Amino acid sequence: MSIISKKTIFAPITPVAMSAVGVIRISGERTFDILSEIFSKSLKDVKSHTVHHGYIKDGDKIIDDVLVAVFRSPRSYTGEDVAEISCHGSPYVLSSVQDLLLKKGADLAKGGEFSRRAFLNGKMDVTQAEAIIDLIESESEKEASVALDEIGGTLSRKIEEIRESLLSAASHLLAYVDYPDDGIEDMSAEDLRKVIRENREKLQSLEKSYESGKLIKNGVRVCITGKPNVGKSSLMNRLSGYERSIVANVAGTTRDVVGETVVFGGVKLRLFDTAGICRSDDEIEKLGVLKAEEEIKKADVVFCLFDVSSSLDDDDAEVLSLVGKSDAEKIAVLNKVDKQKATKDDKLFSTNAEKSELFDKKRLLSFNKTVEISAKEGFGIDDLERALKEIFEENYSFENRELIMNSRQRGCVAEAAEALSRAEENIMMTPDVLLLDIEEAIDSLSLMTGKNVSEEVLENIFSRFCVGK
Repeated sequence: MSIISKKTIFAPITPVAMSAVGVIRISGERTFDILSEIFSKSLKDVKSHTVHHGYIKDGDKIIDDVLVAVFRSPRSYTGEDVAEISCHGSPYVLSSVQDLLLKKGADLAKGGEFSRRAFLNGKMDVTQAEAIIDLIESESEKEASVALDEIGGTLSRKIEEIRESLLSAASHLLAYVDYPDDGIEDMSAEDLRKVIRENREKLQSLEKSYESGKLIKNGVRVCITGKPNVGKSSLMNRLSGYERSIVANVAGTTRDVVGETVVFGGVKLRLFDTAGICRSDDEIEKLGVLKAEEEIKKADVVFCLFDVSSSLDDDDAEVLSLVGKSDAEKIAVLNKVDKQKATKDDKLFSTNAEKSELFDKKRLLSFNKTVEISAKEGFGIDDLERALKEIFEENYSFENRELIMNSRQRGCVAEAAEALSRAEENIMMTPDVLLLDIEEAIDSLSLMTGKNVSEEVLENIFSRFCVGK
């Protein structure tokens, strides 16, 4: 484990660009000594969590009119004495203040150095540190919400609760093994099995949450598919909010896969607009269809479009066949309702289905949801969003506050759960054998929160932070 550096560090915590305000953070035991040399007022005796107006000066030369926020140890982000100087956002001013801090003996912070000090000073564990990165990089409401919960310690408390339960069981076993003559009551096999089983189930539930967490963090992969000219590109543009894909009345305009990331239903979606699926002798069009098939296989969700203003045909049947083989969640998107000329007694698709022997209405039962829209006019997009939310609620733990969003944490939880599975199998073995499995689970959980994390792992985690955090 690193020894906390005695250096006083600083870095801009806002982008160095022309703006209204730029902020420079200072942390370390000499924070207020250095400030006393460059600030027009003494801050050595002021209270923590106060803000002071004055001037940053280099001798008699005034560099800027600033506000300085004071955070005294241990009630600060890093656990050290911290000050934040709010300057005018001129790159020249920010550079001048930083040059002055260097001249007075402070060091420029490395990426993640403030958060690393917070970890070393016990202000956060590694899981919370990783959540800070997730929050900074968040692109959707749900991603930010999960990250905030983890920064607040929701996941850490759950892991610590399991770890403490296992430590208690291990301590009892160890005492019984090491001091057999002291009259320590043996823990019954049934009581021990219950403790191990309950904690294993909690860990397996957390491991399973990674599937939801991964989708929230990386984005839900959505393939927009259908035969040519059913409105796939129009839907892509509608969801993207701008002309991402070329739209034309000519079938086969899209020849390649077009990707875009959007936030829809509060969740990040990675949309892929694909070439229309059809039978063709055109070699380029064939390649586009092959790529579309690949995207269908890789998708988490498929938006399968049909044109309800025209009769179904062989190409629609081919689309249904391909989508039917996919393991993805599927939404039948019935497009161009603005062009459909149906009587008030007609239901969407019923007229076309009766006319086409190729379309079996039962096939719609293989779709998770069916939605009517007009991609061109924007009708029904709210229904599509609602259908997507319902799929998430039915199939993923998106509302669970204890979610794992990175593979390192998942690995730790999986290893701990596997160790407890072995402990259950070895429940009738000698206590010292059983202890090895329980201690392995404890070690994996300690690694997750950083209680026995290696320097190499720490370096990898904090190197992902930007300078100033």
